[in-house]
Amino acid sequence: METLPDPDHALPRRPLATGHDLWSHPGFRRLLVTGIALLVAAAASFSGTSQFLDEQARTGLDRLFSRAATGQVHVIEVDARSIAAFKAWPWPRRRHAELIRTLNEAHASTVAFDVDFSSPSDPEQDAALASALDAFGGTVVLPTFRQRASGNSATMVESLPIPMLRKHAFTGSVNVHPDTDGTLRSYSFGTVTQGVPRPSLAAMLADVQGEVSTGFLVDTAIDPASIPRHSYIDVVTGKVPADVLKGKRILVGATAIELGDRYVIPTHGTLPGVVVQALAAETLIQGRNHPDLGSAIGIALALIGGIFALMRQRDTLRIAVFAATATIVIACSVIFDVAGIGQFGMASGLILIAAIAALNLLFDMLDELWTSRFVDARSGLAGERMLVSALRQSPSGTLVVMQFRRGQETIDVLDGALRQKLFVQIAERVQLAAGPVALFGLGSNGIVWRAAAMADGDLMDVLDGIAALFLTHFDVQGRSIVIVPVFGTTRLENREPRRAIGQALLAASRAAGSSLRALAFSEALEQGADLDQRILAEFDTAMADGHVHLVFQAKLAIAEKRVAGFEALARWTHPELGPIPPDQFVPVLEEAGRMSALTLFGIRESFARMAAWRDELFDLSVAVNVSAPLLNDRSFAKQTLKMIEEAGELATRLVLEITESAAFERQEAALAFLAKVRARGVKVSVDDYGTGQSTMTYLKTFPADEIKIDKSFITSLPTSASDQILVRSTIELAHELGFKVVAEGVETEEILVMLASYGCDTAQGWHIARPLPATRLLDAQRYPAKLLPVSERKRAA
Repeated sequence: METLPDPDHALPRRPLATGHDLWSHPGFRRLLVTGIALLVAAAASFSGTSQFLDEQARTGLDRLFSRAATGQVHVIEVDARSIAAFKAWPWPRRRHAELIRTLNEAHASTVAFDVDFSSPSDPEQDAALASALDAFGGTVVLPTFRQRASGNSATMVESLPIPMLRKHAFTGSVNVHPDTDGTLRSYSFGTVTQGVPRPSLAAMLADVQGEVSTGFLVDTAIDPASIPRHSYIDVVTGKVPADVLKGKRILVGATAIELGDRYVIPTHGTLPGVVVQALAAETLIQGRNHPDLGSAIGIALALIGGIFALMRQRDTLRIAVFAATATIVIACSVIFDVAGIGQFGMASGLILIAAIAALNLLFDMLDELWTSRFVDARSGLAGERMLVSALRQSPSGTLVVMQFRRGQETIDVLDGALRQKLFVQIAERVQLAAGPVALFGLGSNGIVWRAAAMADGDLMDVLDGIAALFLTHFDVQGRSIVIVPVFGTTRLENREPRRAIGQALLAASRAAGSSLRALAFSEALEQGADLDQRILAEFDTAMADGHVHLVFQAKLAIAEKRVAGFEALARWTHPELGPIPPDQFVPVLEEAGRMSALTLFGIRESFARMAAWRDELFDLSVAVNVSAPLLNDRSFAKQTLKMIEEAGELATRLVLEITESAAFERQEAALAFLAKVRARGVKVSVDDYGTGQSTMTYLKTFPADEIKIDKSFITSLPTSASDQILVRSTIELAHELGFKVVAEGVETEEILVMLASYGCDTAQGWHIARPLPATRLLDAQRYPAKLLPVSERKRAA
């Protein structure tokens, strides 16, 4: 069975197998990540992965920064053409004597042989070579090397030129040591043979000294093709001009494939041994014998950068530091190499910083996974999973859900960290009034807690106390935020936890919709919620079956004392439930975004009725209410404009009533739509004027033809002096700005007389007429003769 964190903690701890709360400590997290990353880097090093990546990187850099040889070292090749000319190999040593004399005459600076002279040959031949060496003046280098006595033998054989030759020349080591993969990367400064340290052939050619036990990396950025090379036969036959060789350092060795002296080096692949010796000499001549600094520098840079990144709280900054650290490791490796400081492996450092970044991301994902299960990510409080666990352990008391009537939009757009700081302040105020209760987050549905069992009045006192604490604004990094709470409650009484949560949420939602501070769950609320669902499920069918229909309320043109038009109102008669009031189904449709279908139905039916009344009531208008969100609905606008076009002249008798709040928002799409319908003759009326934030001056540039004063100002006219002043001044100013004025809520003759004295254009209300089906609008019994159109008055007479 899964063990949940302690539900009595408002901010739960992350569970660890040890039971200790180490995970939440940032130092432990950093130590764990860096420790594992170091193990990953070490494994990559021991497995050879780092070395392989470093070689690939160096190869790429060498190709990028390729350079030519200095031209100081010339290779004389024992090539296939020379072997063919001289018939056999090894050649008689007089051939080499002849070459030395030729190079001496050309005034070559130094001559080094990568040819074995460790065994005596014909005494005359040996003497001829010794004589040539002596004539050259002692600046000829002959090879010495150590090799195994046989393929499987551990015994080493040390080879030196024969004493006769050694007497007149220097000796230089030609030993090279490929790595375990067979690739030659480094070259030594010398070798100990017969107990004597002997400099390497390349060191002697370059005239550079170094510890015999140390070596250097061959600079494979030097292009082997740029090293001057001459065929042996061409030199001894005089085909190579003497001035080409003058002052040069000459290296003689085999390049013919059949002689087998070949090595694999990075970047350039397989090369003859003599060319490798020449590359090593060029490396020393150009001062590129940089020490191999290993991987410690790259690892240190990555470790510092990784720890610094882990100390950053913002993900974007942390990623930037990771990227910067990797860039620094690469840049330092290149700079160290170019500046001659040395070469260090960057792969281990890059693997380390990549491992730190990947592990940090992995642990972040584990944190998010844990958070999604136990913590409400929105508020940082314990989540619904823990709330359910707590309620199952103790299903008593009252569950309280707190939502926000005001401030929700501001909370929604806050940065995650700022939002959680705000919820910390909210939690402090709640606990100040409610006591040390455990608070739980419900995402965008607010927060919830379990209150102890108490009388309803006592619980309301607590909630009033919490609301009083919210009268003061919250401060989040200098930003003032005002929050108005609303509460929903339900008694637990052993209810299933998730059902109890749903009941409290429903009560809070209904409280917000009814402008109440708090509301307790009841069966009636649940029935109302069920009815809302039924309304949404059956609405389309009800329209198709004719259960949704229009009624029309007459509007009186006060001066002419005649019916000026009608307002179309939707009604729903359910076959089982009977009449469903508009104030019940319209808000449900608005909240669900389903008003487009009802409004289009109203416009379509209004045009149909106007067409049917063409003979009797041809000059009367019909007003249809349009909710504010529809004005920005492209689909609704397109369909409405299409119906208006199809209606022809009837369009001039249509009035679209929009709320004052829609007029105040002045969104571009809404203004464009209203401008188009007015251009086709449709009138626009601003409904509920006086209840919003707009002013008459503000409406001056709005695309409207009339304003409709809200009934809250009309019904109190006989008793409210302030409403009298407001209504009279509104009518006067509206007329000055070119608006017609409609007053709704006219319930008495007294109010009608007052409006007439103010110069109001149109009146609407039960004193004029109640809403009637279309079939009864021409019933003479329903309207006094003075209110009928001229044609109808004649018929009634």
